Amino acid sequence: MGKESEAAAGAVPAVSVVIVCMNQLARLRTCLDSLYAQNTRIPFEVWVVAYRFSPENLTAMRELYPQVRIVESTGTRGFAENNNLALRRANGKYCFCLNDDTRMEMPAMEMLAAALDRTPDAAAVMPKLLDWDGGVQSCGDGELTPGYWFLREVGILRWGGGKRAGGERRGLFRVPSIGGTAFMIRTDVLRELGYFDERYFFTPEDAALSARANERGYHCYVEADAEIFHECHTTLKTHLLPVMVAAQRGLRIFFARESRWRDFRVSLLMAVRDLLKLFYWCFRRGESARLHRRLWRAMLATVFSRAPAKDLFVRYAAPAPDRGRGAAAPSEGGAP
Repeated sequence: MGKESEAAAGAVPAVSVVIVCMNQLARLRTCLDSLYAQNTRIPFEVWVVAYRFSPENLTAMRELYPQVRIVESTGTRGFAENNNLALRRANGKYCFCLNDDTRMEMPAMEMLAAALDRTPDAAAVMPKLLDWDGGVQSCGDGELTPGYWFLREVGILRWGGGKRAGGERRGLFRVPSIGGTAFMIRTDVLRELGYFDERYFFTPEDAALSARANERGYHCYVEADAEIFHECHTTLKTHLLPVMVAAQRGLRIFFARESRWRDFRVSLLMAVRDLLKLFYWCFRRGESARLHRRLWRAMLATVFSRAPAKDLFVRYAAPAPDRGRGAAAPSEGGAP
């Protein structure tokens, strides 16, 4: 199962692949099998952060992929914390962070490594992301600012329009920010930047990392000829409310940049967004409308909170009598 590609055979790894998975073995197998099948020309190691894995899935994982380095993760951890567990142990020249809900049909990892090899000023590079059916999902993204975020949230700009704008571009080009679904970064730069900022639970760790790289004179790129398929929003489908509450807090931290005055202004902007969303769903009927009304009430209730993002996630993920038996369990650490 791709053992010849592993650095354990004696070669120093060119790439350390880091995948966080929350007990979804079937999904992880699709990702790993495509990774090994499509990338055979450079030595690499694979680290899987097995988040809240059952004993049965841990045993199966070790039997199916004995070459994979497994880091067990329990408790409640988000994207940043889970990825950092493995990134701090990486041995490769480059680190490749990859969601477990991805698959490759070309040697995309090798293409990203080659792009970094020939681009000295590049700190990180990401591929073009495709929907599971082949449509363009993301080809880099613009700078994340409060104004741009708000216009997309209220529908004045299409949420994805900035991502899809570069969908027809080919080759290597510079972008302000990379996405956390799949990106490769120089390991020495990642260490210099201090890995992912663990104040964020689910978002926007990738934008924050890109911003720190840009501030230090590095650049982010897209290698649009490298394509990876991504089954989008697999975490949001099952953990919408706690993820959204934690994400809102994370965005406030990112936009505020340590300034309480900026945090207050951003919180007001978010409160307007939350009110508009709640107002919209108040005029809808059905189960979906009921769930969305609960969501936006929770968003409003926490929009000025100074609690850590993880604490807010735990608060809304924990089962409670008024939420019923279907309340979400703590989420995985993948990007949406």
